[in-house]
Amino acid sequence: MIELSATPPHREQTKGEQSLTLIRRVASGAAQLTSANIFVRVLSLIVLPVLTHLLPPSAYGLASIITTLISLFSVFALAGADVSYIRAYHAQKSPSGQAVESLTWRFALGASVLAAVLSVACWRQISDTFLAPPYAGLLVASGVILAVANAMAMARARLHNRYHAIFFATIASGLGASAIAIGIAYFGRRDELPLVLSLLVGYLIPVLILGLPAVSTLLQSSGLGLADRRHVLGIGLAAIVTAPAYWIMVSSDRWFLAYFKDAATVGVYSISYSIAIVGMTVNGAFLTIWAPEAARLFEAHPSDGPHVLGSITEGAIAVLACVWLAVTAAGGDMIRLLAAPAFHPGAVVIPFVAAGVFFHGIIHLANTVYLVEKRVHHTIVWWVGGAAISIALNFLLVPRIGIIGAGLSQLFAFAITSSGLLIGARRMLSAHINWMRLLLVIVTILPAAFFMLPSWAESPLVSLLMKFPAGVGVVLVVAAYFGLPAVVYKNVVSALKYSSDA
Repeated sequence: MIELSATPPHREQTKGEQSLTLIRRVASGAAQLTSANIFVRVLSLIVLPVLTHLLPPSAYGLASIITTLISLFSVFALAGADVSYIRAYHAQKSPSGQAVESLTWRFALGASVLAAVLSVACWRQISDTFLAPPYAGLLVASGVILAVANAMAMARARLHNRYHAIFFATIASGLGASAIAIGIAYFGRRDELPLVLSLLVGYLIPVLILGLPAVSTLLQSSGLGLADRRHVLGIGLAAIVTAPAYWIMVSSDRWFLAYFKDAATVGVYSISYSIAIVGMTVNGAFLTIWAPEAARLFEAHPSDGPHVLGSITEGAIAVLACVWLAVTAAGGDMIRLLAAPAFHPGAVVIPFVAAGVFFHGIIHLANTVYLVEKRVHHTIVWWVGGAAISIALNFLLVPRIGIIGAGLSQLFAFAITSSGLLIGARRMLSAHINWMRLLLVIVTILPAAFFMLPSWAESPLVSLLMKFPAGVGVVLVVAAYFGLPAVVYKNVVSALKYSSDA
């Protein structure tokens, strides 16, 4: 058997070896999850023409309102328990391991049940205030419990490096959600119900595949004292503020659109939004792997961690910029190609929302620094500031310029929050990031996006085919800034030489 590691087990890895090892592990896991997320995203694009012809824009608008309510209740219930779980589980000193797992799971599931009960008890007032259908109270309650269980099951799988299982769970979730949405819309309801039920199925399937901890872990106390429980839960407790702030930044635009416009406008915006956030397939995959790996790295090599974290952060920012370019260039054509004509006006917001996704990725890259240093509470001020900016801009812009105002509000909220978090993380990152190279990346991508934003042909498919080689060319130029073509060439030559010698 060929030994793949070049580092003997009897010595410490150098910074370069640690960085390469971590990059390989992160890249391998991220590649699996990215492929699964791309599959789900492509599947959603395939069913989009069917659903947008079966369901009116108002159905998408009401479904968006209901799903954002589920998201709001669930972030309060979760209260950062998944963050505490990820950061403390592999700690070198107690509390760690099974005690942390028992504490965080019991807290999260108990809080989700409480939040579900409160949502049902208050549903009449909620439905009257937000124009949600009366029957949806039980759906929201179920969604809250499933969303929290899903987040904790995903965190558990990430901690145990079960990326293959997450891969299959993600694919199965997408297939199940799509089947439910189309089936109910085609054979039954032509309102928001198919979309809401598909969301619940999407939460449930990963929980069934990834599983829960042993019953004994869920039923028995963690055995930790009050001080240890406060320490563990306190790591992620800032999420009680940051998670609702994040919800405001990503969801309040639809509430303002519903208030100042109508449900149909929310539906048009939601379809374009779903296209614009396709970059989340990369964000989500990378960040799913990155947070636990970074925590593990800093526990094992606290002195060398900043170098590794900085070098990977630099490359990740460049990747996020390339993803923004791709979504900006293709988004308008994708809307014209896949959605019913009633949804086409929403394409104008895609570049703004996609830019928000770019800054969303930077936020979480910076937030990793706060996580490994166990000072997540220092991020609160910037999250609250981003939420306040989002509310203020939505209030000012949505009544005047509609969906464009909603997209701009989200963009500026994420941009300012990411800038503040990067400032706070600079003492760890600044010395290990080549900022001039990143500036060169941005200077290359912005003009390319300007020229690729309009459609290049009357047919959206022809336009996409024309833009593709140009986009690939820009990405290759960006890759050249990091020396990637030379690295790939060297590895290919080495592989061919090894093959010929063998």
